[in-house]
Amino acid sequence: MNSEVIRMQIALVQYGAAQEQINIEDARNFFLPVPPLEEQKHLADSLSDLTAPFDRARNTAQREIDLIREYRTRLIADVVTGKLDVRGVDLAAYGDEIVGLDEALADEGDAGDEELALVDEAEE
Repeated sequence: MNSEVIRMQIALVQYGAAQEQINIEDARNFFLPVPPLEEQKHLADSLSDLTAPFDRARNTAQREIDLIREYRTRLIADVVTGKLDVRGVDLAAYGDEIVGLDEALADEGDAGDEELALVDEAEE
């Protein structure tokens, strides 16, 4: 729609002094250059091939995020239910890492509701 062919067609039907505009009926009659179907398929396949590594990287990162969330939820549940004894653990030594992980996971979505439900279950 930003090609020279379309710009020339718009210039022919524009009206208005301060705010130029076009009528939608005029736009319906524009000639739009479209490549043949085979070329469109070739372009789509080429783009898919070029973006495949990015798609794989995104999927891998998402799987890792999901596993970290699952691990975090399981860890919290184990601590709350007493399956994991954390007495005597010096959290100050891990303070920055814990805060950084919390922020990273919070940026990806709200997993806190799940954890609160586990805490509530354990308290009952």
